[in-house]
Amino acid sequence: MREASFEIRGKPDLDCYVAKARGGLVPNLNRWRRQMGLSPETAEVIEALPRTRLLGRDATVVDLDGEFAGMGAMESMKGYRMLGLILFVGEDGLFLKMTGPFAAVESEKKNFDRFAASLRVGAHDGGATTPPLQRGGSGGGDLSWRPPDGWEKQPDRQMRKVTYRPAGDPKAQCYVSVWPGNVGGLLMNINRWRGEAGAQPLTMAEIDLLPKTKALGRDVPLLHVEGDFRGMGGAPLSGAGLMAIFCELTGRTVTVKMTGPAALVSKEKSNFIAFCESLKADR
Repeated sequence: MREASFEIRGKPDLDCYVAKARGGLVPNLNRWRRQMGLSPETAEVIEALPRTRLLGRDATVVDLDGEFAGMGAMESMKGYRMLGLILFVGEDGLFLKMTGPFAAVESEKKNFDRFAASLRVGAHDGGATTPPLQRGGSGGGDLSWRPPDGWEKQPDRQMRKVTYRPAGDPKAQCYVSVWPGNVGGLLMNINRWRGEAGAQPLTMAEIDLLPKTKALGRDVPLLHVEGDFRGMGGAPLSGAGLMAIFCELTGRTVTVKMTGPAALVSKEKSNFIAFCESLKADR
């Protein structure tokens, strides 16, 4: 039932492994809680747990301590800790899990986090492969990218490198544009996008406090606003969401922007971030 299992040198009581599973987040996390001698939690509490990035998506962070009685254990073990990440994409789940005495787990937490960050989909995952890089479109610049699963490529449009429609609503779209120079700079463009959603402008100091994501080897602010959207030449959309990044390169700027119903844009946030992270400049 494990994709990979590891022992840790000098710490025989620690167990770390990667596994695939099904059954959903709530049942599996409550199964882990039972293994630690803890009572189950509600779906609302579990859905509110912290998240971190795993394979380009948001995974649920698990950190439990108690009296461990895992699968096959002859007796329970006191003073244990369990670290884990649970990622579900549809019905398919991926687990990363470490158990052992509390102090030993704590001493390996940084290595656990590094291991999680190193995971990639590839040739050793039972047959799945990373989607190929894609290129093309009508915009300028040599870029490549990987679209998330379920995103449908749309016909080329003027001033866009590529346009995708995320699954779930025909009013949603995500597109990449490449511009010469800095097209007015970060402050102007962030506030132009906020204005499209009816939001007030930000100062540069406030923009510096926005969450960051990776794109083209740079850390860039991630804008996410909701409101009544009215873009350039488009029909108004009430209750809309907008996400965007502005990435200035040498002599040109790349922007990525998603608009659509607010609930769908929020649901696609991890896909949007993964798409931005996949962007590569060929020159």
